[in-house]
Amino acid sequence: MKSKEQGLTVGELTMIIGALIIGALIWTTISKKEESYNTSKALINNTFSSKIDNNAFNHNL
Repeated sequence: MKSKEQGLTVGELTMIIGALIIGALIWTTISKKEESYNTSKALINNTFSSKIDNNAFNHNL
């Protein structure tokens, strides 16, 4: 027997909301990892560059 009512059931709505929450959590986790990686990479590059500059300065003395 087919229902004449249009729309979603409570169970379907719950599954959709749960899927959206899980998707949002995954998205924020991925973006935070990428941001952390970029920050670490920038720190390493800055540290390495400053060591090269200090060595060049000390070498010229």
